[in-house]
Amino acid sequence: MNSLDRIAEFKHFESGRLFCLRISQENSLPSRVLLIVPPFAEEMNKSRKMMSLLLDEIAAENTAGYLFDLFGTGDSAGDFREATWGIWRANLVSMIDFIASQNGVEQISIVAIRTGALLVNSVLAEESAIADKIQSIHYWNPVFNASIFIGQFLRLKLAANMMRSNGPKVGAKELRQELLEKGRLEVAGYTLNHALVEGMEATTITLHPSLSHVPLHFYELSSLGQITPGLKKKINEVRESAALSFTHAIKGAQFWGTQEISLCDPLLALTKEKLFTELETEYAR
Repeated sequence: MNSLDRIAEFKHFESGRLFCLRISQENSLPSRVLLIVPPFAEEMNKSRKMMSLLLDEIAAENTAGYLFDLFGTGDSAGDFREATWGIWRANLVSMIDFIASQNGVEQISIVAIRTGALLVNSVLAEESAIADKIQSIHYWNPVFNASIFIGQFLRLKLAANMMRSNGPKVGAKELRQELLEKGRLEVAGYTLNHALVEGMEATTITLHPSLSHVPLHFYELSSLGQITPGLKKKINEVRESAALSFTHAIKGAQFWGTQEISLCDPLLALTKEKLFTELETEYAR
């Protein structure tokens, strides 16, 4: 097997200077590309190893892989407190357009992790110009209900307040009001911007009709290895016609939330299998 090229660089887009990692076989010009869309806040840091391993796996099959940091996160420009949903949407559009414009690129697949799914669907609910290049979308434990997710995120601050004997006794409702009035709220070392939360919670997750041919894979990783009723319900909202929707239950630790960095080899293997099975069969389009 050829050795792998790992190119870490900054991409200068109108939506901001974004750090980007590209992994591919050395001296190759692959026609297939995988873009990974990262999750939120600390979940991104906990997921970085899994994302990198997936890119290594697919590069071995002569598929280029891209991983990028959203504005205000990782090594990209800006501070998290400055991030808005509109900026993140523009970041994703910039990355997709950049990849689609590269010489020889014919097929783009997407792996969206946690809130990355919310961002992908927010963009693809409206964007149809590159529909012909989207080969498939793979969701890892997707978050499609932003309000519930933000509520869970705010509980981190509630828990921190409870640990302080002299801390103010406030609830989630009060925290949301503070976020609304002040525009920002510090939670677990991250300063939330109200414009970010507002945009997330207003997101439409139904994909554009031009993507009706694209296979959707929903992976749910849990200690029980089961698909939850909540995800089943959201799948129907993502696309009215679920003829090309597939669910995959995997048993294992939810690596994005574990205290120490953890991995899930079965998730990597299954994602790789589904990525390359579809390239061979194209689901009888």
